[in-house]
Amino acid sequence: APKPLDPDEVMEIDFTCRRVKGKQHVSGETFIHTEIYKARPDVGGVVHAHPFHAVVLSATGRQLETFHPASIAFGSGVPFLGGNQINTEKDGHEVAEMLGQGAAILLKNHGAVTVGKDVAQAVIRMYYLERAAYAHLIAGKDLLPWKPDSTYRHIIDDSYKFLWRTWHWELESGGAMARWQ
Repeated sequence: APKPLDPDEVMEIDFTCRRVKGKQHVSGETFIHTEIYKARPDVGGVVHAHPFHAVVLSATGRQLETFHPASIAFGSGVPFLGGNQINTEKDGHEVAEMLGQGAAILLKNHGAVTVGKDVAQAVIRMYYLERAAYAHLIAGKDLLPWKPDSTYRHIIDDSYKFLWRTWHWELESGGAMARWQ
């Protein structure tokens, strides 16, 4: 479960991946973030993670289908990119290019990247991506695609705000999500 970041975990970098503030090591994977921000002025948040079920789904080569409201954000599909480590500006550019105008990309046998209009939406999309990957894995080939109408698409675009607030309330109040840490 997500937990609040400690201020010492946050760093500021420039678009050449040089640390401006903070003490953490700047990973080569930082180019994922910088290249997406350069390519997509509409993006205000980028999340790169290694969620177990999304990585396993990427290894199967199966396409993520829209089958549930949580997967609507990925209705235009989730592209795959080869499983190499992202270490250079060129690698990050390839991720941004493959992402295109989408909401997510799977890095085969490696991890995933989600984007949003802000950090909250990008985080929630990663959560939705992991849940959708899990459902794909347990349903196997029995999972049938669904074509939601525009009402559903509009609702899911705004629902991330509710889930984000719920997470924070749960963490602050010591609810179930706080106990998963």
